[in-house]
Amino acid sequence: MDSDEQELLAAILIVYGQTESARNDIAHGCYGSCDDIEDGIIWLPTKDNANWTVSVWHKDEAGSRSGDEHAELAKKMLVYKLSDLKAVVSEIDDTWKLVFNLISYLQTRSLGPDLKRAERFHRLRSEPRVSKALAQMRDRKQRSPQSQP
Repeated sequence: MDSDEQELLAAILIVYGQTESARNDIAHGCYGSCDDIEDGIIWLPTKDNANWTVSVWHKDEAGSRSGDEHAELAKKMLVYKLSDLKAVVSEIDDTWKLVFNLISYLQTRSLGPDLKRAERFHRLRSEPRVSKALAQMRDRKQRSPQSQP
């Protein structure tokens, strides 16, 4: 891969990582409901639930509950609406297509240069999330002390 293709791959891996993180949050979080929330579900990171549970067990053992434990846990909860979940599903689907198109693009390298390949490269780089990742990568590189003369 040439340097432009390596940069594209790095940007797509950033997008992939962001999508993976969003998917993992949903797949591995703890869920609940509340009568006051009609169009959403309560979500809590598993690690926060586990840490809270252990903390409460220790406080119960020591007889030192303050009564604020549930309020502290509530600060870490989020509400997912159906539209939020649909957006994550759409992001997962878009990322799958992006990776598929990257693999397809890379497989055509052995066929030699052609205009369609250049168009595919441009299309991959122009995808909004890839463009954003490329801009962030370039900004970080520009600000890093190593890039200064």
